[in-house]
Amino acid sequence: MKVVLFLFAAVLIMLCAALVYPVEINARARIKPRFAEALVDICALGAIRITADALVVWLPFEADIRINGRRISIKQKRRGGGILPSVLKGAAIKRLYITGEFGMARDGAKTVMTAGIIREIGLAACMLSGAGDICADIRPAPERNAFCINLEGIAQIIPAQIIFAEAKRRGKTKREEKYQNAPC
Repeated sequence: MKVVLFLFAAVLIMLCAALVYPVEINARARIKPRFAEALVDICALGAIRITADALVVWLPFEADIRINGRRISIKQKRRGGGILPSVLKGAAIKRLYITGEFGMARDGAKTVMTAGIIREIGLAACMLSGAGDICADIRPAPERNAFCINLEGIAQIIPAQIIFAEAKRRGKTKREEKYQNAPC
């Protein structure tokens, strides 16, 4: 009996720690004219790791999407909100790097100007994200046609914050619906 009670208490403590302990998300993405790829590594409680990779290939009239090697189909958009606003409230971006290259063959001036504009847009996006460690480096390649953007970042989320933000958001919408349909 004591062993069962001890195991129950240990599982309960582990679940509580999982809600409060930050989950670290390390993501990398590469965008090119014909494809995009992403690699996401999630680490929870410092020991549990989940890795996923995705590849999207743009064909002339369709997109081939593969996640962890399995092909998936694109589903219709769902109406209504998701939990993305709540996740954004509970996320803290620790590092965000944007690197890449841009080039137009035989036109050095346009290449340098466009690469500079893309770099400044990337730097502004990094600053707006609130990341502690930021870098935006888009290099011009005036001798060839090139386009490649690499994104790399680390974010930390605390599951309890997301759960409470989502509960607050759903409670707010329920109250709004209740008062909106009330007779005057």
